[in-house]
Amino acid sequence: MVTVKTFKDYYSDNLNALLGFADSYTLATVAKVTAGLPDGLPIVTTAGRVSALGVKSEYPYLTRLMGSWDQLAAGVYKFLQIDKLTETSTLYNIGFFLHDPKRSPKAKKAAEQNEVSSDCYFAMHGIKQYFVDHNQKYREKWRRYIPTSIFDEQYLDSKTIQKLLKELTTISNTILLCGSPKTVRNVMKEAENLGLTTSGNFSFYNIDLGATPTASDNNDRMPQYSSGLQSLRTIGFRRFYDSKYYETEQRIRDRAENFYNYGAKYGKPYRTNDFIMSFYDAVMLYAKALNQSLASGQRIQDTSLLTKTMWNLNFNGIIGNVSFNERGDKKMQTVLSTYSPVRQRFTDVATYSDADDRLQIIDALLFKSTVPKISAANSAPAIPSVSLDTQSTLDRRFNYEPKLVVIVVLALTMTVILIVAISRDRSQRAQLSKLRSGFDGKLLHQQFLDAEKDALMVWQKTSLANNPLIKLHVTNDSNC
Repeated sequence: MVTVKTFKDYYSDNLNALLGFADSYTLATVAKVTAGLPDGLPIVTTAGRVSALGVKSEYPYLTRLMGSWDQLAAGVYKFLQIDKLTETSTLYNIGFFLHDPKRSPKAKKAAEQNEVSSDCYFAMHGIKQYFVDHNQKYREKWRRYIPTSIFDEQYLDSKTIQKLLKELTTISNTILLCGSPKTVRNVMKEAENLGLTTSGNFSFYNIDLGATPTASDNNDRMPQYSSGLQSLRTIGFRRFYDSKYYETEQRIRDRAENFYNYGAKYGKPYRTNDFIMSFYDAVMLYAKALNQSLASGQRIQDTSLLTKTMWNLNFNGIIGNVSFNERGDKKMQTVLSTYSPVRQRFTDVATYSDADDRLQIIDALLFKSTVPKISAANSAPAIPSVSLDTQSTLDRRFNYEPKLVVIVVLALTMTVILIVAISRDRSQRAQLSKLRSGFDGKLLHQQFLDAEKDALMVWQKTSLANNPLIKLHVTNDSNC
């Protein structure tokens, strides 16, 4: 319906640009088909971070105000110091732990058809693809299998979290986690209960897709941190919140209450997010580009020039500086934050800018502590024995006895098979020996000659009888 209306408005001369789309699927469809219109159609979005939307041959007029997951993936790659891993044997055993109802084991088949992939899935897929594209060792390592645990937050409880963590940490020591703030807390709590956060053998990284409570700019939302959360590192896009941001945010909240009575309707105050705030920058971007294009005498329908004008702009927006790379994605900074025991809060330790491929280390000591330890991680047991050794001696005995019975039965079965095989072999050898002892060479030779003579006579008689040029009556030996 959206695509049809877009075409109707375009050919009615009622549409010069599109701002918005919260759904990446609709955005992808409209952005691709409108690129084939006579003049094209510029689209500015605060969503659509999916890596595929960055292919300019298919989406030439798409401008993204929130960047892309490729930019986030580049930051993850740099923060983990992947380029410094020289041997395949020393690669991090990375495992992906993410929320995605579409692929969750709990997903129902009927729901799978209508369910869309989550942002966590798209972000993690972007990270995986970036590693594969930029590192031959990971391309070989992940060719057959990529350690992944997928869950649906709706069905996630403590028991399920522990089960998934145990499975994933048997083959992975560097866990990339993606979920809601509540899920992040619960996962790290169970990781702490399993002893994973205190063993020194595992590293947990929260892939922050929004304003999560573990990011350094949200310390006020988490007054207390468990030891599990203190061991968590967070990687996400850096946010710049100044007085302009907070003033705009307050005006939006006031409008939600005064005009829409939001609090009374929903029982909670209205909250903004980066998607909403970036939309203000999207409107400003298009307005600036349009004014500049008209001032220079360009046609408003010249989508190609208008898009290039937008990508060349540079201004201070509501949510930080607005400028773009060659693919029409806003230049983003990725930040790595971790808990500082000295400051007793989360703090930024490094940033990465994909625009100039620059890694800036803010706190060298803390940054060093965030990089996984290769030797310790790869040689460590999957899960510390203390976290699994919770059964009593009696329980463990009953767990081992069935295994012992199975082993004994298998051993007896193999013994019986071996005895039968030896017996049959001896019988066959005896029969062969008997045949050899009764062998008479002269008798066998005479039998062969007699058979050959009989065959020759039959052939001669048959040939003569079938030859139409020789009218003879051929009889067999019994008639002679």
